[in-house]
Amino acid sequence: MANEPISLVAAFDDLNDPRARQCPYRFDELLLAAICAVISGAESWTTVVEWSETKLDWLRQHLPFANG
Repeated sequence: MANEPISLVAAFDDLNDPRARQCPYRFDELLLAAICAVISGAESWTTVVEWSETKLDWLRQHLPFANG
């Protein structure tokens, strides 16, 4: 029997958040935004942020992104 497909977000469920200081953004939200932005052609953190801001409505279909 083939393995069931899992979502991109679920694929990273076991990762621990390595950030040492408090951040208003959830780790899974940052991962999703960064991975999707890079797949879409972002080549720097600046372009990851720009892509994420323009795609915020789409991102919110997958995770809350309560802090933008």
